Amino acid sequence: MSRKQDAVGRGEDVMANYTFHRPVKRAPAARRRFRGRVYHSLTERVRAVELQALLESGNIVAWFPQVPVDLGLDFSTRVDFLVVGGDHVWIEEVKGFDTAEFRRIVRLWKKYGPLPMVVLWAERAGAAWRVERIEAGMSGDT
Repeated sequence: MSRKQDAVGRGEDVMANYTFHRPVKRAPAARRRFRGRVYHSLTERVRAVELQALLESGNIVAWFPQVPVDLGLDFSTRVDFLVVGGDHVWIEEVKGFDTAEFRRIVRLWKKYGPLPMVVLWAERAGAAWRVERIEAGMSGDT
């Protein structure tokens, strides 16, 4: 008799000692690629395509993907996009769903963020973005 069968026979919760991780569903790299870069998600790639169209139409001056940002003395993160408009600079984060880690970043951003952050929530495929603005924690001339 195996250990598992023996534990079940005694009425123990066999699965109590196991940790399950939900597999991350991620599109293949070929579908997440745009202009030679593989983005973390299809949603992020969609925004990169939109930013490039805004750049080509003259609505923004520049955009940069995956920019590292220090938040406080002992924490850094990579934001999805740094966007330069005519007279404003801001950070964009593209989200399909909320996570505890992102809520932590928002708390730190409100305290230490160097620029305003615009969070673009993807409600469903093909729908408009739900936009949330988070003010920068550090004072600046933006």
